[in-house]
Amino acid sequence: TDVSRSDRRFDVILDCAASLDYATAKPILNPGGEYLLLELNGRLWLFATAALSRVFSTRTMRTYLASPSSARCQALKALFDSRTLRMTVSRRFPLEQAGTALAELKDGHAKGKIVIEML
Repeated sequence: TDVSRSDRRFDVILDCAASLDYATAKPILNPGGEYLLLELNGRLWLFATAALSRVFSTRTMRTYLASPSSARCQALKALFDSRTLRMTVSRRFPLEQAGTALAELKDGHAKGKIVIEML
């Protein structure tokens, strides 16, 4: 499922693999929403994009090189604990198809989490 084509809007998008660019994420964020990018893949110009987003938009982008601040991590933890923050699952694979699941992740086709079911 391509979350960017959904009618849903989000308060926070946490992108751990740089699989969704800010221009695509911005329209699906609620006003005041944040796009958190944890992996830059060498694209340091994204720092400038993040800074400009805080000046010119109500939907901001934040980037992290190593680790985010303790306060922001605690805020994310609180959202998880309260079940306010939910994960988008792209696809589920049985354990026998784990190789296919990993290939989809590596190729950047996943637009959400990949779940490998081990039942």
